Amino acid sequence: MIGHRASRTLAIAASIAMAAAVIAGLVVLGSPTHQRHLRLDRKRVKDLGMLNTMISTYWQQHQTLPPDLKAVDPASYFGDPVSGEPFGYVVTGKRSYRLCARFDLPSDPEDTGVFSTHPSGQHCIDRTVGVH
Repeated sequence: MIGHRASRTLAIAASIAMAAAVIAGLVVLGSPTHQRHLRLDRKRVKDLGMLNTMISTYWQQHQTLPPDLKAVDPASYFGDPVSGEPFGYVVTGKRSYRLCARFDLPSDPEDTGVFSTHPSGQHCIDRTVGVH
C-alpha cells in the first residue's frame, strides 16, 4: 500500500506532468486564439479560390468580367467570416481583376499557391482570366 506522502508526491508529479503537456501543446499548436485565426484564414483562402474559379467561369460564358461578385453567383455570399464585410473585387482591365481580403496572420512560409501566400492584414491578389 502506498503511503500518504508517496501518493501526495505522485499526485503532484502527475499535475506537473499534465501542466507540462498542456504547455507543450500550446507551444507546438499555438493558443486557441491562434488556431482560430489559422482556421479563419484557411476559409478566406478557400473562398478566394472558389471566387477565382467562378470569375473564370463567368469570363468563359460571357467574354467579360463580372461587374461585381453578386454577378458570379447571386445566391452565394463571399466575404469575411468574422466582420461580414464582402471581399474586395475590382476590375482592373479588360481581362484583369483584383481580389482582396483581410487576413489575421501571415501565411506559413511553406504555404504555396496564389491565395495561400499572404501577409497579415489587408492583402490583394491581381489575376488575369484566360491566361494559364
